[in-house]
Amino acid sequence: MSKIYLIENDGYDFKWLGLEIHNIIDLIPEEYSLKQIHQFSLHNLSLGEYWKDVSTTFKPNFDRIGDPIPDISLWLGYASLVLSEKAFDALNDLFKDFGEFLPIDCNGNTFHIFNCRVLAAADESKSKQVIFNGEVVGIEKIVFDESETAGKLIFKSKYNSCVDLFCGDEFKNAVEKHALKGVVFSSDLAPSFE
Repeated sequence: MSKIYLIENDGYDFKWLGLEIHNIIDLIPEEYSLKQIHQFSLHNLSLGEYWKDVSTTFKPNFDRIGDPIPDISLWLGYASLVLSEKAFDALNDLFKDFGEFLPIDCNGNTFHIFNCRVLAAADESKSKQVIFNGEVVGIEKIVFDESETAGKLIFKSKYNSCVDLFCGDEFKNAVEKHALKGVVFSSDLAPSFE
């Protein structure tokens, strides 16, 4: 059985991709509502067909100048990763069947957003959501049954509105093997409410 990890950004010592969802709204056809586009991860939308000539830059945290650009990082609050050319070359064959790669030009360098399209259901009898005014606002605990995660290198879950990415040992080991900087792997799958 593979251990399950929550993928998190490695603190604030790296720049972050300055692409916001409102920068790409015009690329998506009107058949999708603004809510669906803003929650594309939850609705499991494929964006590749509409993704054309997207460019942006990396932004520093707290206006610091010397922060490096990460090899791999999370994109905003979505179940998506940002991959440098180094990370893309190292990982794309490994997890290409689990989502789509969306190219971005960043000052002449190609990066890729990996839009995860694979879901795993949480074991609701062992998991606990945080509810406020009838809405799920987070999770206190999330547990996955091995039958749900088997064969899934990287995945998201509707139990927490698809805002996080989870993985097993195979993905973690690949990131570590290639010395990719920018993310960490937590065995605490719901740290924000503890």
